[in-house]
Amino acid sequence: MLRATAGALSPQALWLPLAGCAKCKARIRVLPRELLAFKSFSLPVIEEACTCYLDPDPNGPGLRRTVRSMGKYASVHSTLWRWLAGLGERALDHGAVQKVGAYRALPPASSLIAESDKRLGKKLAKVWPRQFKIPRWKYQSQKRREQLEACARLLATAHHLLAEPLHPLSEWHGRLIEWLHVAAWAFPTAVPCTDMQLTACESGAVRSAPRSKGTKGARCHGARSPP
Repeated sequence: MLRATAGALSPQALWLPLAGCAKCKARIRVLPRELLAFKSFSLPVIEEACTCYLDPDPNGPGLRRTVRSMGKYASVHSTLWRWLAGLGERALDHGAVQKVGAYRALPPASSLIAESDKRLGKKLAKVWPRQFKIPRWKYQSQKRREQLEACARLLATAHHLLAEPLHPLSEWHGRLIEWLHVAAWAFPTAVPCTDMQLTACESGAVRSAPRSKGTKGARCHGARSPP
């Protein structure tokens, strides 16, 4: 049995079948296509949260405002931070994802784009390279900016590919599973990324948190990201 938070953001207990391998005798859980391995929230929930946060409006929501809008059973804001990093790295094809445990077997994003283009004829090769503007206060490092832009690019490409479904990325993920028999847009949350970024009081800009531990009071009550 697996407990997961589905699209309506209400926890659900799901009974999952086990598949047995005749050769190695391993027993593997068979997940519904909207659930990603090692995630407590479904892909539609992750997609909604990332889409909301990546609003190009400079006055758009920050991490905390985004998760608050999701209701009682929303994730914490640091989880959303890691979702954006993991999904962004998955779209970037930099290789960081393929270095994390079970994700080494995932096909590169470029092959998923090529397969979707071949089957649906949406000319994704021209859509994928588009540039996306991220509000400056949502990043400080170049790496974080690239992650957020790549995540926005992935979501926009999914909408271009499948405009009708409520959750285009989730639908695209499901179709790729049917075509290629792989967990297409699965991504690890714990990928190498920048530290949680904090508001610099003197300038209002956003900067990366220092890596040093500091004092207990500073850790508990230090500066925070915009709401």
